[in-house]
Amino acid sequence: MIGGVRAGSLATARSGDVAGAISERDIHELARTGPGLRAKTVCQFLRDRGLLLEDPDLHRDVDLAWIEDTVAAMPEVLAGEVGQWVKVLRSRGRH
Repeated sequence: MIGGVRAGSLATARSGDVAGAISERDIHELARTGPGLRAKTVCQFLRDRGLLLEDPDLHRDVDLAWIEDTVAAMPEVLAGEVGQWVKVLRSRGRH
């Protein structure tokens, strides 16, 4: 937890605002600066207190990202067909 407290202190110092929310991306960048800093722990702590600005790019579905990248690399006509096929298959069982 010492790394979490340290990262939280660094994040607060970087943002300059204890009362304001802190960017999740900033927390992850700070965690890369030292071996004892844990982004996941700090983000959970801030999230529980309503102080985290979540970054949707950090929570992308890995499979969906691969599908989107693969379809985007296809020729336009094929990409349209495969895109529709993927949409139908991914929505199975949902109303």
